[in-house]
Amino acid sequence: MKLTNCGITVEVTHPNDIARLKRLGYKEDKPPEKPKAPEAPAPAKVSLEKIYALCEEAGVKPDDLVIDVENPTLAQVKAAIKAAAKAVTDGE
Repeated sequence: MKLTNCGITVEVTHPNDIARLKRLGYKEDKPPEKPKAPEAPAPAKVSLEKIYALCEEAGVKPDDLVIDVENPTLAQVKAAIKAAAKAVTDGE
């Protein structure tokens, strides 16, 4: 543990030494905290109207989509539409 007082830093490991130096006014020398990186914004949610429009463009029924996520992103919806369209063309 590093203890500092008036610009003097001492590295101490024994509990008795730590207690003695703290009584003399030494404070624990903590490294400055690193600033947290800003969190990435949450991906935008896709409205049902948008999903229906994309399905209509691809010629897929919305009931054929398999999406395992409660609030899918646009990329997940497009992947599900692509998979459903492939299943429809392979099934014919």
